[in-house]
Amino acid sequence: MSIGLLQGIFKRIANVLQRIIDGGHVFEGTLAWEGTQTALQLTRRVTNEGVVYSRQPCVVVKGDMDPGPS
Repeated sequence: MSIGLLQGIFKRIANVLQRIIDGGHVFEGTLAWEGTQTALQLTRRVTNEGVVYSRQPCVVVKGDMDPGPS
Protein backbone atom coordinates (compact mmCIF):
# COMPACT_ATOMS: atom_id res chain seq x y z
CA MET A 1 0.00 0.00 0.00
CA SER A 2 1.49 3.33 -1.01
CA ILE A 3 2.02 6.24 1.37
CA GLY A 4 -0.22 8.43 -0.82
CA LEU A 5 -3.07 5.94 -0.53
CA LEU A 6 -2.63 5.75 3.25
CA GLN A 7 -2.66 9.54 3.44
CA GLY A 8 -5.99 9.66 1.62
CA ILE A 9 -7.51 7.02 3.90
CA PHE A 10 -6.34 8.83 7.03
CA LYS A 11 -7.63 12.18 5.74
CA ARG A 12 -11.07 10.66 5.28
CA ILE A 13 -10.95 9.15 8.77
CA ALA A 14 -9.91 12.53 10.23
CA ASN A 15 -12.82 14.24 8.45
CA VAL A 16 -15.33 11.74 9.85
CA LEU A 17 -13.91 12.04 13.37
CA GLN A 18 -14.00 15.84 13.18
CA ARG A 19 -17.66 15.76 12.08
CA ILE A 20 -18.47 13.49 15.03
CA ILE A 21 -16.86 15.98 17.41
CA ASP A 22 -18.28 19.10 15.76
CA GLY A 23 -21.76 17.59 15.53
CA GLY A 24 -21.93 17.00 19.28
CA HIS A 25 -22.21 13.23 18.89
CA VAL A 26 -19.68 12.74 21.68
CA PHE A 27 -19.52 14.78 24.84
CA GLU A 28 -16.37 16.28 26.33
CA GLY A 29 -15.15 14.41 29.37
CA THR A 30 -16.56 11.03 28.30
CA LEU A 31 -14.50 8.04 27.25
CA ALA A 32 -16.01 8.29 23.77
CA TRP A 33 -14.86 11.91 23.46
CA GLU A 34 -11.36 11.06 24.68
CA GLY A 35 -11.11 8.14 22.26
CA THR A 36 -12.35 10.24 19.37
CA GLN A 37 -9.87 13.02 20.19
CA THR A 38 -7.00 10.51 20.41
CA ALA A 39 -7.94 8.91 17.11
CA LEU A 40 -8.22 12.34 15.47
CA GLN A 41 -4.78 13.35 16.74
CA LEU A 42 -3.26 10.13 15.38
CA THR A 43 -4.86 10.55 11.96
CA ARG A 44 -3.71 14.16 11.77
CA ARG A 45 -0.18 13.10 12.66
CA VAL A 46 -0.21 10.63 9.80
CA THR A 47 -1.48 13.17 7.28
CA ASN A 48 0.63 16.10 8.53
CA GLU A 49 3.91 14.33 9.32
CA GLY A 50 3.72 11.40 6.94
CA VAL A 51 4.31 8.87 9.69
CA VAL A 52 2.43 5.62 10.18
CA TYR A 53 3.09 3.56 13.29
CA SER A 54 1.88 0.02 13.73
CA ARG A 55 1.10 -1.62 17.06
CA GLN A 56 4.55 -3.19 16.86
CA PRO A 57 7.02 -0.48 17.91
CA CYS A 58 9.71 -1.83 15.60
CA VAL A 59 7.66 -1.16 12.45
CA VAL A 60 7.65 2.44 11.28
CA VAL A 61 6.78 3.60 7.77
CA LYS A 62 7.85 7.10 6.88
CA GLY A 63 7.80 8.55 3.44
CA ASP A 64 6.95 11.41 1.18
CA MET A 65 3.23 12.02 1.61
CA ASP A 66 2.97 13.70 -1.79
CA PRO A 67 1.14 11.20 -4.00
CA GLY A 68 2.60 12.89 -7.07
CA PRO A 69 0.73 14.04 -10.14
CA SER A 70 -2.84 12.85 -10.53
